[in-house]
Amino acid sequence: MTKDLTIEEARALSGGRLGRTMLETAIGYAAPLWWVEPSDDGRHVVRNGSAFFLDCGRGPFLVTAGHVFSGYLEARRDRGAGLATVGTGPGPGPGEGLEVDLEERLIAHSSDPDVATFRVAAGEPGRSGCVVLTGHGREWPPPPPEEGRGVFFAGFPGLEVLRPGPRVLSFGALAGMGVATDVGSRSIWSQFERGEWTDVFGLGLPPEDYNMGGLSGGPLLAVVEHLGVMSWRLGGVICEASSQLAEGMFAARADFIGPRGELTA
Repeated sequence: MTKDLTIEEARALSGGRLGRTMLETAIGYAAPLWWVEPSDDGRHVVRNGSAFFLDCGRGPFLVTAGHVFSGYLEARRDRGAGLATVGTGPGPGPGEGLEVDLEERLIAHSSDPDVATFRVAAGEPGRSGCVVLTGHGREWPPPPPEEGRGVFFAGFPGLEVLRPGPRVLSFGALAGMGVATDVGSRSIWSQFERGEWTDVFGLGLPPEDYNMGGLSGGPLLAVVEHLGVMSWRLGGVICEASSQLAEGMFAARADFIGPRGELTA
């Protein structure tokens, strides 16, 4: 029997060793999707969202939020931004980043659901340093997360982009675990209950006014148990995360993504 975890089970899991392992797994799937654009004062500014590689059984493709791609197009058209990079930086080796022409690679782009998908060639995901997400289950599309059941996520807030040296960038990841508070016909809302947060990595918790911009495009995963074995499946694509007023996260449901990256909505 396969089931999504309850809120109580997810909370118990999040503070343990398995919870830490699952958050590290989510970070392994996620990648910064970034580009450099000139500013009015002559400096070069790094802009980023998040992304991940997905394989539904027909080969991998790249996924991000639709508005991240729209922002990239605007930066290219209006501000002369360069090509986008998936991963930590341009280079030919594993983990050194994959530079892509997102316009040329586009499969599908939508604002509702807020998703964009792109073609990748065999072997390219490995250059980003990311693990390709295949998830749980034999059929596609996956069912959406159940309300009140466990979900976890990862992405790269723009606030955590550092420049430790010339031509060197460092992207800090943010990962967390919670519940699918509300599952609608097109989106998933996860309410952050700050009183329930646990500092799994020992790095401190984000402050109440923490800017989570940059998480958009990262994966939202549903926690699954099957015959006593913990696993996960893709639940959605993060499209908005807020630390203001009602802390929480919106994600576009993943079942709108077709097996070749087409969008069915």
